[in-house]
Amino acid sequence: AALRTAQAELRELIGAMEDEDLARPYGYFQPATTPYRSDPVVGWLAGNTFEHVAGHLPAIRAARGQVV
Repeated sequence: AALRTAQAELRELIGAMEDEDLARPYGYFQPATTPYRSDPVVGWLAGNTFEHVAGHLPAIRAARGQVV
C-alpha cells in the first residue's frame, strides 16, 4: 500500500511538471548537493523509478515465489 501511494504521489508531481521543468538540472531542485549536478532531472527520475525497478525485477519475482 505504501509503494502504491508513493507511486501515485510521484505520478501526480511529475504530471504537474512542464517539459521545461524536467529539462532543468538536478542541482536546480537540490541546490545544496555537492558537487552541483548539471544533468537534467528527467534522467534522475527515470533512473530512480522505472529503470531502477526493472533492474530488480528478477529478485522481486524470485522473492514473490517464496512468499507463504
